[in-house]
Amino acid sequence: MVLVRVELVICTGAAGSLAPQLSVGDVVVGTETVEHDYRLLFATRPLPRFPGHQPSIEALRRSARGISDFRVAFDVIASGDEDVVTSSRARAIRDQTGAVRRRHRPTAPPSRTRGTAAAF
Repeated sequence: MVLVRVELVICTGAAGSLAPQLSVGDVVVGTETVEHDYRLLFATRPLPRFPGHQPSIEALRRSARGISDFRVAFDVIASGDEDVVTSSRARAIRDQTGAVRRRHRPTAPPSRTRGTAAAF
C-alpha cells in the first residue's frame, strides 16, 4: 500500500449567506470552518473549529486583488447538516459562530437563504 502525503485539501460548493453584505455570485474563502449544528446533534461542549491553511489563504488574497466582477470575501464558514430555511435561524448561526456563509454538505438540500457561486 502506498500512502500519499496530503498537504492541502480544497472543498468547493454552494452555500447560503449568513451575512447581508454578501450577494449571489460572491466567493467566500474560509479562513476557518465551524460545525454549527454539532451541539444539536452530539454534545454541549464548544463547537468544533478548524483553521484554514494560512499560506494558501494568503496566496488567494493576493490572487483576489483586482477582481471586480464579483466580491471575494475571507471569513469563517459554518458547516453542518441542518436545513436552514429561515432568516432567524441564519442569524442565530451567525451570532453563534461568527460565520458569514453556511456550507452545505452533499447530503443536505440547499438552504433557502441567499446563495453563492462558491465557498472555499
